[in-house]
Amino acid sequence: SFIPGLAITADYYDIKISNVIAAVGAQTILDACYDAASLDNQFCGLINPRQSSGEFAQTALLQSTVNFAALRAKGIDVDVSYNRRIFADDKIALRFVGTWVRDRTDYPYLDNPGQKERVKGELGDPVYNFNVSADYTHGPVTLGYQLRYVGRQSITDWEAQHDTNGVAALDPYYADRVYYPSVVYHALRASVDVDKRFTFYGGVDNLTDKKPPYGLLGNGADAIFDNVGRFMYVGARVKL
Repeated sequence: SFIPGLAITADYYDIKISNVIAAVGAQTILDACYDAASLDNQFCGLINPRQSSGEFAQTALLQSTVNFAALRAKGIDVDVSYNRRIFADDKIALRFVGTWVRDRTDYPYLDNPGQKERVKGELGDPVYNFNVSADYTHGPVTLGYQLRYVGRQSITDWEAQHDTNGVAALDPYYADRVYYPSVVYHALRASVDVDKRFTFYGGVDNLTDKKPPYGLLGNGADAIFDNVGRFMYVGARVKL
């Protein structure tokens, strides 16, 4: 290569899948029922009406897989690595792996397959997402650092707080904030090769003990955020 030890890979993807079975959350079911052209759709069918007393039914909503007319995804994945021996017993390894999302759109309505819902930038689908790592090896000892960046994501459905496809925001005052903030996680690790068979290792993930923003639990769509907090580990590997 032009620079010894440097490798660069960039992939552009453009994916469209028709007749998709999708696992969706309760909020998505509620939103899709409301956004549909009529109440006669598969999403409203998963919501049980209130009882005559005004109370919610015992099972108010059935969270289930549903059929989408289609989904669309476009973007670029980039992988850049640099590995170089700098002294007789020393080497460095640097790597960047990132994704830029150009388009993420769902077409959830079978009876109106042209009606689209923007997913790009919503919770679980940030526009930018990347990892950077650096490792330094001196003889049998390796020290490493990793940074993970998660871009900002909208608090609620994109269409609620943003003008989309020529349509004004449906609920611009949904919340006093529009986005979950971008988040950066840091991790450290180290390993020692005792001999050709035994390696001891340890590290700390989420070094700054960062919690999911605004009370999120780190499951479902917000599983993109770490929900464990600072996590320390040690271990050993044995080659048989």
